[in-house]
Order: sequence, then structure tokens, then C-alpha cells
Amino acid sequence: MKLYIIILALVVPLLAQEATNPEDLDSSYDALKTAVEKKDAPAVKKLSALTSEFARKIIAAPDADKDRVQHAKEIDKYAEYALSATAITATDPQTVIDLVETLEQRNPKSEYLGTVITKYTAVQTQGGHPDKGAVLAERIIKVQPSNAEALLIAADYNMSKNRMAPAGTYASRAVDILSKRKGEAGSDALLGHANYIAGVAYGAQTKWPQANQSLQAALPSLKGNPAAQGYALFYLGLANYQLGKLTMNKAQMRQALTYFEQCAAISGPMQGQASQNVGAIRAELR
Repeated sequence: MKLYIIILALVVPLLAQEATNPEDLDSSYDALKTAVEKKDAPAVKKLSALTSEFARKIIAAPDADKDRVQHAKEIDKYAEYALSATAITATDPQTVIDLVETLEQRNPKSEYLGTVITKYTAVQTQGGHPDKGAVLAERIIKVQPSNAEALLIAADYNMSKNRMAPAGTYASRAVDILSKRKGEAGSDALLGHANYIAGVAYGAQTKWPQANQSLQAALPSLKGNPAAQGYALFYLGLANYQLGKLTMNKAQMRQALTYFEQCAAISGPMQGQASQNVGAIRAELR
């Protein structure tokens, strides 16, 4: 019995040492980087899990050196990045879905979820499941309320379902966040889109001052997108007409006329009503 206790006492520390061996972590990390470079999705998924497991054991070790723990945290973060980077470059829809869902399960608060949520939603939408992208976006927002990309996915989805109040709320939150990221790569386009959704949602709710402000900000970013331009110009026309009429400001009503004229020149669902509004406002301004 004493011999068994002695052997056990020797073996347990050895097992603990093996679990937190920095050589295992670094070897797995190197292999993971190679898999990412090769865009080998199955290997990335497997090695990311293994690398994260090694890293977290070191992080959780009670007597771990501070520098070693910091090194492990950085590698654990890279293991998350590896999943997102591979998902972004993947061409197989199921691979994208698998990698993104693996990342979320690993760490729902991962900063890299924001970089892949748009592609994940596009893949799910193409597969006939737009709701799955929206569901993931909602889960991300719960733990990352400042994730602008997830907020925009939720805003888009709610607008597609004609739920204008939540669409406007999500989009407005995205505007607040993206306004602080001006100049960053891709942020200006996202900000324009967020202002567009917010503006149309405000217009649909007859919140004219907010609609006018948001759509004025969005308009420059809508060049080359006639469908969005049509909606934006239509609601700008409505907003300026209503505000001008309320304050008896004929200059603003003439601005509304200009927006409706521009909208009427764009083929789309708002064209017919815009043309009718042009005639009505011209008669009113005579």
C-alpha cells in the first residue's frame, strides 16, 4: 500500500507537468500556423482545439510563471484567429458554417466573431436560412453589445421582416459605434449602411427629424446602389416635406421636391409614388 502511494505521488506531478508542457504548446502552435497558411480547414479546426487546450491548461495552472501564462494567452487568442481567418478564405459553405460555429462555441466573446458574422450570414442566406445568421448575431450582441457587425446583421434581418422599430434601434446603435471608427478599413461603408437602415426605419415610423439626419449622412455612400438610393431619396422627400409643411418652410418643401424628382428618375418600387408626389408638391408650391 505504501509503495502504491509513493508511485502515485510521483506520477501525478508528472502528468500535471505533461499537461502544461510549453513544448507541447509551441509545437501545436507552429503546426496550427502552418495549417492556416495552407488553408487546410480540417487541420486548422483540429489544431486550433488542441492548441487552445494546451494554452488553457497553462493559464489555469496555479504555479505557472507570469510570462508563460501571458504567452499562453496570446497563443490561445491566435487559435481563435485561426478559425476566423480560415473561415474568411474558405469557399465551401459548410466549412464556413462549421468554423464560425466552432469559434462561437469556443469563445462567445471572441473579437474575431465580428470579422466572420457577415460571411456566415451570407452563406446561410444563400442556403435558404437567413434566420440562422440573425440568430447568431443576436447571441453575439448579448455578450458583445458593441459588436457593430452583429448589430447590422440584426438590423438588416429585422428590416427584411418589416420590423422597423428593432431595425432602427440596432442600426442606431451601430451608427454610434462606427462613428468612433471612422477612417478604419471598411468602417465608412458600414457606417453608411447603418445610417441608411436607421433612416429608412425612422421614416417608416414617421420620425422625420431622425430620418432626415440619418439619410443625409447615408446618401453619399449609396452611389452605385440604385435600389437603396431610391428608398433613401423617397424618405428624404417625405421627411423634408413633412418638416417643411410643419414649419411653413417652403425652401425645405422645395428640397423635398428635388428628392422626389431624383427618386422618380430611378427605376424601382418607390418610383411611381415619387412621381405622384412630384406633381402634388409642384401644385402646392405654385
